Amino acid sequence: MKLSRTIHVPGAGYSLFESARYSAETSSFSWVDIEQAVLFGMSPNGDVTVNEMDQDFLPLALPLASSEFLLASGSALHIFDLKVRTSSVWLEMDNFDNGTRFNDGAFDLFGILWIGTMRLSEESECGVLYRIQPDKSASIEYRGVGISNGIHWVDQKNGYYVDSASKKLMRIVQNSSGFLQSVQQIAEWEEGEPDGIAVTSTGEVWVAVWDGKRIDRFSSRGEALGCIPTSGTRPTSISFGSGRASQSMIITFAAEPGTKSEAAKVELFSGPDVPLPHQSYNLTPTVWPGNLLDQACQTKGDHERA
Repeated sequence: MKLSRTIHVPGAGYSLFESARYSAETSSFSWVDIEQAVLFGMSPNGDVTVNEMDQDFLPLALPLASSEFLLASGSALHIFDLKVRTSSVWLEMDNFDNGTRFNDGAFDLFGILWIGTMRLSEESECGVLYRIQPDKSASIEYRGVGISNGIHWVDQKNGYYVDSASKKLMRIVQNSSGFLQSVQQIAEWEEGEPDGIAVTSTGEVWVAVWDGKRIDRFSSRGEALGCIPTSGTRPTSISFGSGRASQSMIITFAAEPGTKSEAAKVELFSGPDVPLPHQSYNLTPTVWPGNLLDQACQTKGDHERA
């Protein structure tokens, strides 16, 4: 694949870009800096907006309808509206201790949120995978997770899930009621750690490998299909564009280890070598109501920085 450009991100000192996403509704890419709690957006013409949040950590930003995002931070889920720059706590989990926070997550094809947790100390097997419905009912579907990452559902039953701490890519399967039925390991790493994933139109699973300086490719059965070298040592997430951004993708990176000069970055790739996304990709959940902001205690503030 040919690198189009490294995206210019206003500001400095970013260390951990993650949660790359594409919204077909707004034709825009987005990503976050976890440690500085910043949400970034890139419009079709390449302009980048920088939205500073009030949270301590911001590991996840999922596009909703129109200009809204579902954000995860600490033990809470927030709704953020880019147009009016209004942030609201939508759900606060009361069973988290001070050492636990949300990490990566994704919607399934029914609009149910699947989101994992991790310990701030990154202890193994202390996290869980939650299933959270639009009515705010939540259930723990899987335990013994180290660092939840790379969740993606490809149809109404099957998906993929990464535990970065145990270095495993797993296939996850829902039962007829939409709850977790089984978890099966399909790939494991000896060097580097699997992080974010993306799925192509042909069913390939692309996995960003932290400290691996590459994207690993797998078949739907977990067969290794080779790798794509990356310029940075710590790729963290991948997102394919669609529609106006067809055959384009972004890869987010964390700052290079052991250096203060090479901060986190985002690279844009485009051209015929970039695969099309899986048909389940970039779907905005329609069951999440557009008036979520009216259901929570609203907190207003100017979050945008030029």
